[in-house]
Amino acid sequence: MKKLKLRFIVLLFTMAGLKAAPGDTKWCLDLATTQTVFCSPALGPDGVVYIGVHGSTPKFYALFHNPTTPSQIKWQFTPNGGVIGSPAVNRAGTTVYFATDTGRVYGLSTSSGAITYTFTISPATSIKATPVLNFAEDTLYVIAEDGKLYSLPVASSASSPPPNWIKNIFAGNPEDFEVGDVLTPSPAIGPDGTIYAI
Repeated sequence: MKKLKLRFIVLLFTMAGLKAAPGDTKWCLDLATTQTVFCSPALGPDGVVYIGVHGSTPKFYALFHNPTTPSQIKWQFTPNGGVIGSPAVNRAGTTVYFATDTGRVYGLSTSSGAITYTFTISPATSIKATPVLNFAEDTLYVIAEDGKLYSLPVASSASSPPPNWIKNIFAGNPEDFEVGDVLTPSPAIGPDGTIYAI
């Protein structure tokens, strides 16, 4: 397998007074890893890029996308399990959240990569869907492959608080779901706070 190269493409940019052609590569960072990327990157309000990789040695990265920065890796974190769903950054830009295929949910400080929040599904169940943040309530919603939707109080002062609630979203249609089925759709939150899940 080839080494992973992260490429961020922009339609137009200016450097040293020269205008690049639309679609030119603005920045390319080679992480020199053979791991696989399934998720889309998330962008913090300060321009830092967050992305996770999946494989035998999974990693989660915070990356500077400024090619003039001496070290383009701000920090890296080794989670328990590979990252498949995309990360989510809170509105303040202080915490980035993501989940793993071992049923772990992490909140990391965007400044240092230190763990600020953790939750583990028991028994361990893979999470392939992208977690969704309700900014108004500082609540994270996650769909796992046990067929359940988890409401997680990520703004709690405790580092590992219990869920607000857990909803079996397949309870009414058991014939449509079997444990082990791959669930990748993420929930959506309406303007009135209604949660939509399929």
